Amino acid sequence: PSRYLHKTIVNRVRIQRLSSQAVIQVPIARMTTGSSSDVTFGDPRRRDIDGVAYYVLTGKTNTLEDGRYQSSGHDICIIYPELPSQLILNLDKTAQEFSFYTSFTNVELEGISEITSSTLEKTQHEVRMLEMWEKYGITVDGNAGLDRVLKASAFYLSSSLLSYMNVRTSGYPFYGISPSGLGHGGAESSNYKGHSLWDTEMWMFPTVLLVDPNNARHILHYRTFVSKAAADRAKDKEFEGWQFPWESAYTGAEVTPEDRETFSQYQHHITADIAYAARMYFYATHNLNWMQGEGCQLAYETAKFWKSRAEYNEETDLYEIHRVGGPDESSYNVSNNAFTNVVAAHNLLFGEFAGCLCKQTIDSSAAERQKMAEIGLGMTLSYDEEQNFTPQHDGYVKGTSISQADTILLGYPLEYSSFDKSTKSQNLEAYTHVTREDSPSMTWAMYAINHLDVDRVEQANAMFAKSYQPYLQPPYNVWTVDGQENFLSGAGAFLQAVVNGYAGVRIRHDMLAITKPRVLPNTNRLFIPQINYMASKFSLEITLNGATIGFTMGNLPLTVIADGVQQEPCSSCSYSFKNQLVLHPTSSPDLNGCTLRETIIGIKVADQGDGALATSANVFVLVVASILALLYQRV
Repeated sequence: PSRYLHKTIVNRVRIQRLSSQAVIQVPIARMTTGSSSDVTFGDPRRRDIDGVAYYVLTGKTNTLEDGRYQSSGHDICIIYPELPSQLILNLDKTAQEFSFYTSFTNVELEGISEITSSTLEKTQHEVRMLEMWEKYGITVDGNAGLDRVLKASAFYLSSSLLSYMNVRTSGYPFYGISPSGLGHGGAESSNYKGHSLWDTEMWMFPTVLLVDPNNARHILHYRTFVSKAAADRAKDKEFEGWQFPWESAYTGAEVTPEDRETFSQYQHHITADIAYAARMYFYATHNLNWMQGEGCQLAYETAKFWKSRAEYNEETDLYEIHRVGGPDESSYNVSNNAFTNVVAAHNLLFGEFAGCLCKQTIDSSAAERQKMAEIGLGMTLSYDEEQNFTPQHDGYVKGTSISQADTILLGYPLEYSSFDKSTKSQNLEAYTHVTREDSPSMTWAMYAINHLDVDRVEQANAMFAKSYQPYLQPPYNVWTVDGQENFLSGAGAFLQAVVNGYAGVRIRHDMLAITKPRVLPNTNRLFIPQINYMASKFSLEITLNGATIGFTMGNLPLTVIADGVQQEPCSSCSYSFKNQLVLHPTSSPDLNGCTLRETIIGIKVADQGDGALATSANVFVLVVASILALLYQRV
């Protein structure tokens, strides 16, 4: 695939003369597979493009994904070259490279445009590859094998994203990321058929947000682009707002295969997972234009879903969510799954804020916003005081096996702040030993991060090795899980273990914190070439002696606090530290007098009162106590 021509496959063949002094002839032939059951094609047409003979093959897909949102199939256009019968290296040359271009588009004009640009392809491809490595080129010293795994993981993930924006005459948007890539659509019972699941927002999105925020925005745009189907799904289920499907594709309708219908029936947390990614994007960018354009509606409509989905319990004076399944796929149709309740509360409070921020442009009432806050703050979260741990759901018996990480995700990625270190440790102790060995790789990456958060480094190192070593196929370190090829979910979670775990990078309300940065096991240096926060970019280098960030772009509208000491800001300066560095904006954006409150749940409705529901304070003005608490919460 080309980084310059987005819809063109480039085949390059290089013939190199070794000792032969004769003309070298290499026969070539096109491999064909016969007719397609998916597309009805017409006869190919021959046409010259810049003096080269090509064939144009057009057709239309035979099956509609969902007739409610499609009136006809997709137009398909393949433009491929006429091949010579052989490649010839004449006597006057020691080497020669031959290039062939095949475009796959929806509009013939777009394919022709790509091929006519092919004279620039090799040079521009190399330029775009360098740009990619400037963002994604995470490096370790002292362990060449692990460094190759990092490079492979970053390459496969970034290859599923836009390398730069080009003209799209077909009008097709970017359709997000599938666990095994969008290109596997149509394969029966394998590679997720190119569908988007919660993997997109939970496993792949976080690293993309930090190193490539423009593509993070494109990932979120896919969800709003297909939101009509989410609105219809909620309405069909007699809920409000938007309910996103468990598996989504072209139309945004539910496309989960029949043998996985249980997931679509109960794994409702995906709606809040998407909103959580949007919340993190806002934390990282303060992009108010995006909020006004689509972010507020995404946050508010998904919050409306949870407002209608939660049920009030008069006995406890709290809200509950019934008939759900959390990430643990062996447990479904349960009540008050801890992960679901916390991520739903995140969603409700983000929705309350978004409804206030954009109340002039979206249909938002003060009463509805107040109800969202009431439910979010009053959400049930079970806690076993005697054993100091969090049951996965109502009725969970400690010691029951689970299929994958679930409750421990409250620590990271959800960063539920009400847990103290001892509770996090007890949760890890309770669930690590009952997680099935055949759990997907993301589980072990999340365990690694959460062990690091409570300073259990030895356990974290074991989980980190477990998160990647069994899942890589030589020689190119391709990720596979249970036969799923190019498993981007595993690559994304692995990169989170590096960036958010060992490097300690976290985005929070109005700050980016780097806490207790560590090198990876059996290495002596970790280098992340680019991290984006607000309008600034910086690199992060971690050695055995400490860490250094170096700003490469931006006016540095940030306050820098290194190991508790505020530093003088400078747009091209470096700052060294050992324990923690915190960046937070020097000024607050105009939030229309609205507050994005911290997620603290389990507050009875009677105890909330007017003060708990005030919405006029500015969330981005921190009191000294809050700063100190966040600075040293992992010390």
